[in-house]
Amino acid sequence: MVKGFLIVLATAVVCGFAGGVLGNQIGQHAPSYYQTVFDVTPETNLVSLGTVLGFVQGLGAGLVVGLGIVLAVTWYEINKLRFAAERTSSTD
Repeated sequence: MVKGFLIVLATAVVCGFAGGVLGNQIGQHAPSYYQTVFDVTPETNLVSLGTVLGFVQGLGAGLVVGLGIVLAVTWYEINKLRFAAERTSSTD
């Protein structure tokens, strides 16, 4: 259970960081993207907006990816145990 929690936490942090970096770069090099997508005032700091938005979206994506990994590993382990139980019961 701790291993699964750490997998989800690690993927969320890594993806959140990557999303924040990507959003920061978009805010620096293509600020018109955020002006087009959102109705922002001219005083809005588009780099900060991109960084925070990218971090939050990356965090969400990381949670989904981490939960998918934990689900796949759990499914594999359950089937491995089931196969081993069937194999030992058929040899008796």
